[in-house]
Amino acid sequence: KAKLGSLARSYEVRVVQTFAPAEPIFKPEKGKTYFYENVGYSSNPSLKPEGFVNAKSSQFVIGDAQTKEIIVSNELPANLRSAVHTTMVSPDGKWIYIVSSKEGGIDDKATLRTSATVIKADALTLQPVKQFTIGGRFHHGQVFRDKYLLIDTFARDPDGLDIMLFDPETDTILGGVRDEELGGATYTAWTDDEFIYVLME
Repeated sequence: KAKLGSLARSYEVRVVQTFAPAEPIFKPEKGKTYFYENVGYSSNPSLKPEGFVNAKSSQFVIGDAQTKEIIVSNELPANLRSAVHTTMVSPDGKWIYIVSSKEGGIDDKATLRTSATVIKADALTLQPVKQFTIGGRFHHGQVFRDKYLLIDTFARDPDGLDIMLFDPETDTILGGVRDEELGGATYTAWTDDEFIYVLME
């Protein structure tokens, strides 16, 4: 059912806002491995401890990959919050990307299947540096050929892309495809650095 020939499409990223630089709150040690995580703002555990309340916003968390201990975290302003999902780190380790709010408003359950913005943050300050659009709500992402990020979306605008290659040096989309032209709804994409594979109907 896929269309034949090139399916390449483009999307122009639009910056919503930028943020002032901040001082580092994390200093990595040589030879150690760390993880970055977006912990979101809502949870519904089956067993709620006494006094349980949800966080006010999404948070960036850095942890020690060996000990699994949390080293430092930073909560975003509530107007930038969104549901927890993928956390992407640029190939050079300088930037973190997480899904942010729907443009012009805070995310809630009613808006989770709509397009959303992306927050780019400094990996050492955990402070946002930029909020921008990618034409969809990103779902999963991974490093592609040690230079780019491969992103798939959970929901998108009519002119958005379902799978795309993103350049973290310029914060631009190099190109991508739409699922209707692949022949069915897509769910996730991954790569072996030679090909891009897509799980779809």
